[in-house]
Amino acid sequence: MLPVVNSEQMMIVERRSIDSQKVSITALMEAAGLKISEAVMDLLNGLENPNVALVCGKGNNGGDALVAARHLTANGISNKVFLISKKEAMKGDALANLEILLKTQPDSVEFVINPEDMSLNSFDIVVDAILGTGSSGELREPAKSAVKQFSNLSAKVIAVDMPTGVSSDNGSVGDDYVKADSTITMGLPKIGQQFSPGKELCGEVKIARIGFPASAMEDDSINTFIPEKIDIRRLIPELPKESYKHKRGKVLAVGGSRGMTGAIVLSSQAALSMGCGLVITAVPASLNPIFEIKLTEEMTLPLKDESKGYFTAESSGQLLDFYEWADVMLIGPGMGGDPKTAEFIIRVAEATRIPMVIDADALTAFRERTSLLAHLGSAAVLTPHYAEFADLFECTIDMIKRDPVSIARESALKYGINIVLKGAPTVTADLDGNVYINSTGNPGMATAGSGDVLTGMIGSLIAQGLTPKDAAFAGSYLHGLAGDIASAEMGERTMKASDIIKFFPKMYESIK
Repeated sequence: MLPVVNSEQMMIVERRSIDSQKVSITALMEAAGLKISEAVMDLLNGLENPNVALVCGKGNNGGDALVAARHLTANGISNKVFLISKKEAMKGDALANLEILLKTQPDSVEFVINPEDMSLNSFDIVVDAILGTGSSGELREPAKSAVKQFSNLSAKVIAVDMPTGVSSDNGSVGDDYVKADSTITMGLPKIGQQFSPGKELCGEVKIARIGFPASAMEDDSINTFIPEKIDIRRLIPELPKESYKHKRGKVLAVGGSRGMTGAIVLSSQAALSMGCGLVITAVPASLNPIFEIKLTEEMTLPLKDESKGYFTAESSGQLLDFYEWADVMLIGPGMGGDPKTAEFIIRVAEATRIPMVIDADALTAFRERTSLLAHLGSAAVLTPHYAEFADLFECTIDMIKRDPVSIARESALKYGINIVLKGAPTVTADLDGNVYINSTGNPGMATAGSGDVLTGMIGSLIAQGLTPKDAAFAGSYLHGLAGDIASAEMGERTMKASDIIKFFPKMYESIK
């Protein structure tokens, strides 16, 4: 897995590299500057007589760009450094590299007194090396005025570590910020590069390996990750040569109500198409004729509903007499919000002793009973979107948007459960405090039923032998991957949730 860090964690990596691994700041800055110059030259792509501007702050971020200026000159590329600082304010290796430039190419360095007078329009590429990961909250002068000069540039913009004004911790911005075409980030990706608006403002993110030892990045405080294809491949079990349906995993899907029969059908079909052996779908008895038509490979279990078209508390006894047949229960899609259905959900949750994937309307039933979540513990996977999460855990959507990683982690730890917080991107938090940021998926998946498909996928993976926490982030990755394949073949605009299921075969093929 690829570790992802915030600004504080990146500082820990740097300190460990220097203090314990004896890697010098000088060597790190030299390597960073070389990588920046290479990124610039790649973007120039053979342009004749290019001209590059490097806008530098006084810290190490600016020092990296000063090294880059030297390498660009060595490669015959004209460049100019705009230093948003007095020389007296600089220190350490940043100052040392400034001294080198003042000796070797003094005419290329301009100390900017008034950033508003800085003109960047004549350059082909402008490098933003003002603050890097140091951006947080509203910018102060002179950075604030310097950033304004990046507006409406025809030049390509490369940011060093982070565009100035964009938080590396969560991707948030203040009033002033740089929009980059690409960002070269040192050592490890940053959390703020994964979330809007930071994700869009970073452009294409390239990770520069500049010499941080692997041991320096193995810190207990780094517990946020981006799962990669190889991680998912390792989790998916091989099908035994001699197998039969009862040994490939059994899913009990519980859901549906009058007017909302489609959601649990999608979950059930997704579960079976993911590779488990059997799916039984428990539905309100009065609606069973509809489900008998809609479901073919999946079986149904009609539960008494007094012809109401939704589950009632009395429906629970019949389900609880049967549920141990299954390896996992997924519950919630299309159940509706009747109080009697909520009572049904609570009774089932209190008595169930197999893993549960809890989605949609089932989440609402726990609003007044969040203590029951701790009872479900490590065997539970909750799959709320932002509004459902806010309703369940009594916060606001704005609070979630400000820091989805921390807020998901805190709730998972508090209740000892696994949470799949659906969004762009989806964030999975496990009961051990780890968070997994999903890298797959596209806007075409923002359509009715897409979350129901994900519920079925996660349930199926648990039935096939994955732990609930592994199934949670693996299911999210594969869900997005199938959606990406669907998008590539059909286009985002016309995608439906059922189309995601159709591309499961290609999804599995792509991770081999």
